Amino acid sequence: MAGKRKAARPAPSGQGTPAPSASPRSGRKPPPDLHERLALYAAAARTLEKERPSHVPVAELARRAGLSEAQVAEDFGAPPAATRRRGFPFPELMEILRRLRDPKARIPAVTVGRLSTYARVLNRLEEEGSRVVSSAELARRCGLNPAKIRKDLAYFGEFGVRGKGYEVRDLKANLRTILGVTRVWKVALVGAGNLGLALLSYRGFLAHGFTIDAVFDKFPDQVAPLKPGWPPVRPMEELAKVIRAMDIRIGIVAVPSESAQTVANRLVEAGVKGILNFAPTQITAPPHIKVQTVELGSELERLAFYLSQQPGAR
Repeated sequence: MAGKRKAARPAPSGQGTPAPSASPRSGRKPPPDLHERLALYAAAARTLEKERPSHVPVAELARRAGLSEAQVAEDFGAPPAATRRRGFPFPELMEILRRLRDPKARIPAVTVGRLSTYARVLNRLEEEGSRVVSSAELARRCGLNPAKIRKDLAYFGEFGVRGKGYEVRDLKANLRTILGVTRVWKVALVGAGNLGLALLSYRGFLAHGFTIDAVFDKFPDQVAPLKPGWPPVRPMEELAKVIRAMDIRIGIVAVPSESAQTVANRLVEAGVKGILNFAPTQITAPPHIKVQTVELGSELERLAFYLSQQPGAR
């Protein structure tokens, strides 16, 4: 006959089964992620489209979307300086929302970076007279594996023929279209010191579809004489007026780290949509503004790290 079951001993205080966590209902609801916020903005935009207001204040957009003004400002940035009190011009607000909702805007940055590598390799293949390249050969020249290349290209459509490969000229043309370098992009350079002048003299920009059309500096009178054909160095007070008049979309920051954020803010207010930052610091911008930072010191440190791991390096 089975014996009596022993009663379980009570767990000592502070031990045993942990107390159940607080009910999710009792905690604060986590803030909505970007996908959820986009849905809220879209619902607000549908009601606004029926009313067709000339401007939409940040507070009004926040109220309609059920979000905080701080969150809206983080997602959309500040309204243009000329209309800050009235808010965003309605067409501009809808354009920002469209860009935020664009799936291509969420393609991994590393993938976009590799597209440039593919384009350079394809350009070299075309110069060599190659008409077709296999994914294996393209991968070998890029230092990657074929599966990664196929995955990267799949973000943008179907390219190549199974068993044959890619038409070099066609894929190169498609990549140039994807990268947006089938047109010439006007660029504003802020900072005319040694680094800024070195960037200004770099001829490779034009080959990739970029021209530096405006240069600004805090002390333009102290800048060394420029070469014939270079744009004049203008004072910072003219930055917004010139960028808007010339419809410049890209700004390069080549100033000391303590001035970089202020310069970036002014570029955003002037209407640029992308910033290439050479200052040795991180800068912030609204989500619809793309920022790329080139940290030369960090890249050298990365090389030093790998070199120091080699046998006999120490």
